[in-house]
Amino acid sequence: DKKGLQPLQPDLDRIAALKSKDELPALLAHFQMINVNAFFGFGEQQDFKDATKQIAAADQGGLGLPERDYYFRAGEVAEKTRAEYVQHITNMLKLMGEPETQAGSDAKKIMGLETALAKVSLDITSRRNPKNIYHMMPVSQLEAITPEFSWSHFLADVKAPPVTDLNVTVPDFFKGLNSIIAATDLDTIKAYLRWQLVPEGTVLPKALDDEDFDFNRHKLAGQPEQRARWRS
Repeated sequence: DKKGLQPLQPDLDRIAALKSKDELPALLAHFQMINVNAFFGFGEQQDFKDATKQIAAADQGGLGLPERDYYFRAGEVAEKTRAEYVQHITNMLKLMGEPETQAGSDAKKIMGLETALAKVSLDITSRRNPKNIYHMMPVSQLEAITPEFSWSHFLADVKAPPVTDLNVTVPDFFKGLNSIIAATDLDTIKAYLRWQLVPEGTVLPKALDDEDFDFNRHKLAGQPEQRARWRS
């Protein structure tokens, strides 16, 4: 706790050093290895059609709210949750050192980016059908639908075994992701990456942990009070 965010500083510095979107594959490969699913998730899974195989898989991801419908549900409760979420992002960015005005502005931009990701994501009901999340394709085909992102560089930097084919669970998500990366300015992407670096459940300094608890476990999940620190 005394170290504050010092353990995260190398990663924060790496985000700050981004000079172009061409450097995203290397950074996101590093993020995947520290369990940060910014923009998307990558890993391995059992092949649905051949249980003897473990295959690579790229899946939709990058949302801070529990699932896509939180971004679109109508009604007073849903709108309140989204407003509280933007305030939560603002509070976390302030605790990470951003000035209040910048934190508020970045939070709105992050919400806009996540909403765009949610819009091209498959809903949780559709994901229950294995046919909807199984689309094997060569890496070259994935490269073709996401020209803004070099998968060959990503796969090299993520230290995966040689991958020629993989399950692209939701192809339309990655087509949308390509457009989102192209349309989003680098400063917004950097703000989003800083936010994604401290996801819910991470062991954090007390001030950030209290803020994380207040939104994710109290407001969203209804947990009445924080567990004792030593039980975390």
